[in-house]
Amino acid sequence: MKKLLGSLVLLLLLSACSSNQYADMTFQEVCSQSGGMWMKMHPTMNYIPTGQLACYGCMQPTGDHICDRQRYIQTLSVQS
Repeated sequence: MKKLLGSLVLLLLLSACSSNQYADMTFQEVCSQSGGMWMKMHPTMNYIPTGQLACYGCMQPTGDHICDRQRYIQTLSVQS
């Protein structure tokens, strides 16, 4: 149980650090810095279209297109 709590605290700290790293950047700048491609298309999750309208966002190196800045940054902290 202590290991699980420790892991959760560590994950939250890493997430906070990752978010602060991009605090002064636009979503497009975050995308570029992280190796993504900025474009307009329909969002996808696990390579499957979500059914939402096309939007400007970031195509992750892993293949998903994300239109929400905060969600994109969260995926970066999970990948590292």
